[in-house]
Amino acid sequence: MKKSFIKILSITIFIFICCSLFLPQYETLTDGMMDDSFSFMSEYPNPDQSGGFFGGGYYTTFNGFGSTSAILNTVVSFFITIMLLNGRLSRKVLLFLFILMMITLLLSLLDIVIAPTFLNESDKLKIGFYALRVLELALFYFAYAELKRLHKTKIERSDLIDNFQ
Repeated sequence: MKKSFIKILSITIFIFICCSLFLPQYETLTDGMMDDSFSFMSEYPNPDQSGGFFGGGYYTTFNGFGSTSAILNTVVSFFITIMLLNGRLSRKVLLFLFILMMITLLLSLLDIVIAPTFLNESDKLKIGFYALRVLELALFYFAYAELKRLHKTKIERSDLIDNFQ
């Protein structure tokens, strides 16, 4: 019963992760010529039209398909979901995927922090960015909980076998 609940929950979380790609992920300052992009959602003029470093342009909002980080994290979530569905969880693979997810998250946040140093206006993260990260962390939590449960049962089985000999 618990295995089927984890499988259904992991599929549901993965579906929500895929849906979060359609939500606004980030907003950045552009020249306003991005409306033909697949990831384009909306734009509005920059209220600071005085020129200077940040003057002019348009604030453009993109969905998850405009973010390499969001797409990579969705692929990572897909692999975790597949591992949960077929029951073959690997501690090393999960650790590698978790490190990969953290690197993409840190690179996204680093871009926000470093942008003012290079006289750029930093991107503004939107609800889709946070939804994707929270859902992915939930999927990791279920994968590690399932891995821990599987590891315990293997140890208990080996103890039972050792006790019978």
